[in-house]
Parts: sequence; structure tokens; C-alpha cells
Amino acid sequence: MDMSFLRFGGQLFRFGVLLIGGSAAYVAVKSAAPVAEHDLTLNWVTGKQYVIETSTTTTMGLETLGRIGDQVVDVKQSTSIAVRPGPEAGWKAAKVSIDAMAATMKVEGRTMTFDSAKPLEGDLDLRQAMAGSVGQSFVLLYDDKDQFQRVGDLSQAANITAGSGSANLMSLTNAQQMAELFRRSMEMALPLAPVGPGDTWTSDEKIAFPQAGDMSVKMTCKFDSLVDREGRPHAKIVFESKLATVAKSATAGVRQISLDEGSTVAGHIFFDLERRTVSLSVFLANLNLNLDGNKIPVRQNVTTKLESWTNLPAAP
Repeated sequence: MDMSFLRFGGQLFRFGVLLIGGSAAYVAVKSAAPVAEHDLTLNWVTGKQYVIETSTTTTMGLETLGRIGDQVVDVKQSTSIAVRPGPEAGWKAAKVSIDAMAATMKVEGRTMTFDSAKPLEGDLDLRQAMAGSVGQSFVLLYDDKDQFQRVGDLSQAANITAGSGSANLMSLTNAQQMAELFRRSMEMALPLAPVGPGDTWTSDEKIAFPQAGDMSVKMTCKFDSLVDREGRPHAKIVFESKLATVAKSATAGVRQISLDEGSTVAGHIFFDLERRTVSLSVFLANLNLNLDGNKIPVRQNVTTKLESWTNLPAAP
């Protein structure tokens, strides 16, 4: 079974949120009426652990590939972020770890499963497509003003082993891209400056994906309202975006995968104003996937929730 499009879907939505953000071109439009503004910059709290649970349902139409019906993949993933003091005064080191993943795929009357808790069981195709993600980790370094500075050690994300030569360089490159994409995903739709209810902002940038090449992402966002969730004030942000591949991947030995014009994503985000983090994001993607010239419609529903926000255990 050809799993190329499933692996690419994993690249796009590895962490359950669309991998966009950190705009290269950013424009904000203020509401006409004076409103109280809020800083919606992510604030990683040293000594805290964030556990994020993600549920994703992806439906792919396979008729153009000569297959019958749709392929439906349900994935649940648990990701933890442990925040400790960084290498410089006031800096923070956020270690991101993919802790667990379970998946079910239904296609042509067949049901396949994968569970990282039982790595030797389940379907071989799903194991090959997803097992390599579980256990990976990397470190994102932020300064005392919560501004991202650089990616830390990548050896665990790249699964580096001695004597691998050029394979190590490729693994490190992919790990660097994965870490950068995750960082951008956590900042998805967040404004670069304080905003108030009714304010809007747009972004337009190009992002590199390991298998799909350079992608154009144009996003429009709005601070919809102030709401109460779980007893704390939140900013509700609504957004919509357009995506398209602008330069295909030059990586040798991989199938040509891209996104055609008309690919869109829309959704909403709840930003916790007390904890200064995203507590919930929900979105729907309608993508026009192109695999070696075959057009494959993809529909994806993703829900990402901050499951817990707790103190890290004391160092021994």
C-alpha cells in the first residue's frame, strides 16, 4: 500500500494544528471603537509541564488513484512540553516530546490500527508511517521576553546514531524543520502586537515542508470576543487561510506531493489570558492534494486541547 499521502498528512498536522504562524508579512487593523487591548503572546512558564491532546480525522477521496471510496484516518496524539531554565539568564527551554499516538485507518472495507503503547501489534503500514514519531523530542529556546531564539539539541528528534554519515545530515535537516513547524503551529493565528475585541490582522508567508517543498500561507484573523472557559477569561480568535505549494520539494527519492490552489483552512482558537497559552483550537481543512499529478480531495477536522498545566517534579 502506498502511504506517501498519509506521511505527508502527518507532516502537515503532526501536532494537530495547522503548521502556520510567525508571519513574514503582518498587517493589523484596529477596531473603530476604543477597546482594552490584550497581549496574546505565548508565555512559557518555567517549572510547568503542558500536556496537549489532539484528535484528528482525515478523509481522502481515492478515486483518482483508481481506488474505491474514501480513506478515513482517525489519530489521537499526546504531546508534552516541559519548561525549564534555559542556557542564558532569564531564558526558557521548552522540551517538546511526542509521548503517545493511536490511529485507525479505514479503506476499501479494511480497518487497520496502530497504538504506540503496543508498538509490535497492529498494521505494518500504519506502524511504518507513524511509529517513528513517537518518542521524538526537541528543545525550543525563548528569551526573557518570550521571544523565540533558536532550536536546541535535535539528536533525539533526528534519531542520530554514530557513523551514519550523510543520513545524519538529512535527519538533522528534517528534525530542524519539524521543530520549526511545531513552533509556528503553537503561534498559529496569534497577533504580533496587543489587540482588542473586533481587531483584525493578516499574515502572508512562505514555509518549507520536508516532502512538499515551499508553501504559501495567507491568513486572515479576528479577535472575535472575550469569553469565559473553565473559570478563566479567554480571547476567542477566528481565522481563515489559503494554502498552495509555490515550489516543489527538491529532495531526491521522494514522490512529488503538493497543495493546489483552493486549499483552505478555517477555525477558532481560545487563548487563556491568565495562563497565556492556547487552551483549545478547532479547525476544518479542505485541501486539494496533488500526488504525482493526481488530484486528491482531503477534508480534515482537528481538535487540540490543553489537557493539563502542572508543576514539574522537583529535580532529584
